[in-house]
Order: sequence, then C-alpha cells, then structure tokens
Amino acid sequence: MIAVEDQLYHGRPDVVDADLADYFGSIAHLELMNSVARRIVDPAVLFMIRSWLDRAVEETDDRGRKTRTTVARDQRCGIPPGSPISPLLANRYMRRFVLGWRKLGLGQRLGARLVTYADDLIILCEKGNAEAALDKMHRLMDKLKLTVNEERARICKVPDETFDFLGHTFGRMYSARGEPA
Repeated sequence: MIAVEDQLYHGRPDVVDADLADYFGSIAHLELMNSVARRIVDPAVLFMIRSWLDRAVEETDDRGRKTRTTVARDQRCGIPPGSPISPLLANRYMRRFVLGWRKLGLGQRLGARLVTYADDLIILCEKGNAEAALDKMHRLMDKLKLTVNEERARICKVPDETFDFLGHTFGRMYSARGEPA
C-alpha cells in the first residue's frame, strides 16, 4: 500500500476506483484454464484444477438447509469465491486485463498506474486523465466480457476525496479533533 500512497502524492492524484460485477461467477473456465496452462505444465495439477472447477457447490441458506448446485459446471464459468485457491485463479484471470492495458500502452499514454487484486482495481492517474482511463477500462473490460460494477465505479480526486482499496482508506485523514492527521 506504500506504493499506492507514493503514486498518489507524487503526481497521480486522480483515481479510478472500480470493481467488477459478479467477477467470480463470470470467470470463463476455458479462458481461465488456458491462462493457468501457460504457467503450469503438470497435467495432474491442471486436471485437479479442472476437476475442482467442475465440482458441485454446497450452500446453506438462512434456515440451515443445504443445497447443491452445478451452475459453474453447467455454464462453464464461475469459481467459488470463498475457496483458498480462488484469489489465485481470479488474479490469473485478471492478468488478461493487465496485459491488454499494457499492450495498448494505456499506462504510458494516460500517465496512469494500474493496481489490481481479484475483482478490485484502481487506476492512479495524472491530473485530468481519470475520465479517459475510466472510458478505456470500460472498453477493454467489454472486450474481455467482464462487467464493471457501475454502482461502485467512480473517479476520486485525492486529497479532497477518499477511497477504500483492500481494507485501506486513502486520502486526507482527520484526527478526532478535526485536525489533519
């Protein structure tokens, strides 16, 4: 998080704060396995991951009743968000966006730095470039068949505004007495 603070206070104070709608449920198995297979060559490990993706998921409702669903297997997309391996697979899948961002040279053209973790992302921009970065992010996500959560996507101008990212709040903070911290 020190790197984020450093970028904010040294030339990139405009922030696109966004996350993706139903990210874990929309991860396509074929594209995910292709991404994983670029890094893992052991067929037994690939088989284990594939089998894990195809397993039925058991959920407990409000009344304590358990139900099993095979939606991920049937639709060939989605990973269980609570599983220990889910963040790893989600980050691997998000890498497609990161690589597209780099390949198009958007970081250089917009004076922007991209920070992602699973379905959360921020784009730290030079002043005046956040609107263009938000537009380019939407277009690239559309090409990758990912949906930006419109209710949460926003542009934040630090230090006047604050934003939360991975459990940290960034922006101007005040003490209990109303003085800048």
